[in-house]
Amino acid sequence: MKKLSICIPTYNRSGFLDTLLSSLVAQIATSGRGDEIEVLVSDNASPDDTPSIAAKYEGAIRYWRNPENIGPDANFLKLFGQATGSYIWLPGDDDTVRDDTLRYILRMIDTNEFDFLYLRTQGSTSKDWLTRGAAQVSNVELLRRVNIFTTFMTSQVIRADLIKPNLEQARTHLGGFMAYYWIFLEALHRSARCLISEEREVFPDTTENTGGYRFYKVWAEAVFDVLKASSFGADAKSFAIMRFRMFFALLLPITYRLRSGGARFKFQSENPAAGLQKYFGSGIYRPIVSTYLGLPYVLLKPVHFAMRVVLRITRACRNDIV
Repeated sequence: MKKLSICIPTYNRSGFLDTLLSSLVAQIATSGRGDEIEVLVSDNASPDDTPSIAAKYEGAIRYWRNPENIGPDANFLKLFGQATGSYIWLPGDDDTVRDDTLRYILRMIDTNEFDFLYLRTQGSTSKDWLTRGAAQVSNVELLRRVNIFTTFMTSQVIRADLIKPNLEQARTHLGGFMAYYWIFLEALHRSARCLISEEREVFPDTTENTGGYRFYKVWAEAVFDVLKASSFGADAKSFAIMRFRMFFALLLPITYRLRSGGARFKFQSENPAAGLQKYFGSGIYRPIVSTYLGLPYVLLKPVHFAMRVVLRITRACRNDIV
């Protein structure tokens, strides 16, 4: 049995995938522990040259190509099912990590035998893998401090026996792009030993290549449907924190950029007002949504920058992790 399964879902991002695989394969070689690590790549019928990129790493990875695009959710579940490691890491194909992150993860496994490790996307990068530590927190504290970034798959390294039992039930959430998140939440709920990395380990892609789905359906509805359906569903405080952070950190900025015409995301067309109604159609959210959707853009601009100040202050006061 392997110690770590690195599971990479990919679709139509061959250049990004090549960069990630090059880094990981080099890190595995440097670690001297290649027999303990497996790299699995599931190609969701990419129309680009992904097969030829994967062929460059033949012998170093396990690669398969779905005969048709089965959707991101089902592709994630397929990877989880194929993984044989004691721990599972699900890096996004367009993200990068430090050149010693793999050795850091292995050291955390060896010395802590954690259930759930969150790899930070912000912070210092001053220490090497031998001296970087991690903060131990409760599962509820991790959810509340990391909040919306618990949806970011590249940051999560999870004990496999907390993932595997949830694969079949996760299929009830297929189609909302958040089946994997339900698995993460269930694993976190059962985690007794949770860690947050001391320094930044992950560098998310910033080229705005995301798209091809209904933005509000996923980030204003599906993520909260899944949170409510999870074992954390009765935790009103965690739900409120997640809703507040998602609204100000993601939904409003993207709404603003879509209004400005400056966003390069290729989201499918939808009605923002309808998409925000379910979880943001009442309370303090209702007048803000009306302002963002109805105010002339020239007047919306100063309002939006004021909102950004509010977000920075509340994030600092609550000691959020990013």
